[in-house]
Amino acid sequence: FGSKRMTKFESRSKKAPIAINDRDGTVKREAEEENDSMVNELKEKLEEAEGKVQKLIKIGAEKQARIENLEDRIECLEAIVDQKHDFLKEKQTEELEKSVQILAEENME
Repeated sequence: FGSKRMTKFESRSKKAPIAINDRDGTVKREAEEENDSMVNELKEKLEEAEGKVQKLIKIGAEKQARIENLEDRIECLEAIVDQKHDFLKEKQTEELEKSVQILAEENME
């Protein structure tokens, strides 16, 4: 077998070490196959991660749409509450005016 010592470049790279003085190229071929295998594995993981990201983006968009729908419903409910509050306030005012009028009439007698 040839030397298995790595050059500075090879030690920095993510590739498997390649024997430089290998006569039949077996070690070199094995390293290249291992590199190809690692690259394919990383590609698969990347595709899987991209799929998960797309799924999360879709879920996020659905949640955002639901939040906006709920916010719209809350605004409608707040408007209804305000209308009812105004109606009750008006009704109380009318009843108070009637009571004052009745008391005034009783005092006149």
